[in-house]
Amino acid sequence: MKIRKIKRAFERIKPNGRQMVIGVPFLWLFLFFALPFLIVLKISFAEADVAIPPYTEIFSYADEKLQMVLNFANYTLLSGDDLYVSAYLGSLKMAFIST
Repeated sequence: MKIRKIKRAFERIKPNGRQMVIGVPFLWLFLFFALPFLIVLKISFAEADVAIPPYTEIFSYADEKLQMVLNFANYTLLSGDDLYVSAYLGSLKMAFIST
């Protein structure tokens, strides 16, 4: 009786062909497309440092506390410069016109 239950449970979690056809390309895209973007996003919130790697850690665990330190100075610098703002708005205008 237990063997049948185990067999049914295994059949439920075993991936079928449809899941594999969708899952393999999704995993491939995530590993080689989305993951590098997430790494760059993490670096963009860190501060520059003279070390290896050349940026500070965002997450730190000390004294039984998990701390997250985000640096928004890079983004305030971009939003404060007229060249970047006009380039971004021009890009949005071009995207709106073309679609």
